[in-house]
Amino acid sequence: MKTSLVFANQGTIDFSEVRTNVIRIPEVVATLKEAQTSIDQICPNPVDLMALMMSDDSRFWANEKFRKICVSLVQIGLTRRYYKSKPQAKVLVATDDVYSPKHVLTGAMNLKEYVEACLFKQDDTAVFSLSSGVMPQKLKAYILGAEGYETSALESEKVEEIIVELRENEAVARFINVGPCNTLVSSRSDAVIFHDVQVEEMINMDPLLTWFWDALSGDLKQVAN
Repeated sequence: MKTSLVFANQGTIDFSEVRTNVIRIPEVVATLKEAQTSIDQICPNPVDLMALMMSDDSRFWANEKFRKICVSLVQIGLTRRYYKSKPQAKVLVATDDVYSPKHVLTGAMNLKEYVEACLFKQDDTAVFSLSSGVMPQKLKAYILGAEGYETSALESEKVEEIIVELRENEAVARFINVGPCNTLVSSRSDAVIFHDVQVEEMINMDPLLTWFWDALSGDLKQVAN
């Protein structure tokens, strides 16, 4: 069964409760610390990523550049954890902006190169919004071939369209939302779009992370998922 990892939501850690839980995951902490080493070396006034993750929402939202970096670092950490027990995904679905985790996960950059690009390369993305009002993002599919991941012709602002195309043309039968939060399927989703495919959330798949959602308030669970 072909599997696709989906990085479709950039508002994944907008809430302090989610960030508090995320930094209890060892692979996420290790990724943040690895990135911090590079930040400390190249920034005259480096931001402490762990302190930012533990800050209140208003402070976290105010630091847009490092907020974007943290989102991707969390997703990279979650994927590294996933790959400890699972094979490499045949497809990645992600944005192509400078902050996209796909740069590291496709092997195009190492983490140090990624951090440097985020800090110094001009970002062409016009909007980065909160999870409560996510604006459309242009998503692309990256398909694993003999020489690594290659950019496919699939491109859309709607993750549902990407899923349909990958199901029909690439025989992808399993889609894993990396998140956390903002699952791919909601009560409003068209069942036709998701027939004959499995859609899962990465944290929910991990038997050692069953505490993650239970630790959140009820209202936040509804907003997040």
